Amino acid sequence: MSKLPHHIKKAAQDPSLGITVRIGKGGLSESILEELSSQLDARNLVKIKINRGIFSKPDKALAITMICEKCNAILVEAKGNVLIVYRP
Repeated sequence: MSKLPHHIKKAAQDPSLGITVRIGKGGLSESILEELSSQLDARNLVKIKINRGIFSKPDKALAITMICEKCNAILVEAKGNVLIVYRP
């Protein structure tokens, strides 16, 4: 993992950063990935919420990896069902 700029880490910890993408019972669909990619184009930092019970722990880790690969993003933070990704 590449070293993240300090201002990105600080912005990720800001409680005012709102969740803009929610992954629900439809799972990680192509439309979710497209929306996430377009949001990363508009701003470099996006907060994602995965609804409870959608993925098991191993599947959630796989979904996070897939999000990062498909959207050319870097995982900044993952706590519980909330993750923050960054595209430089």
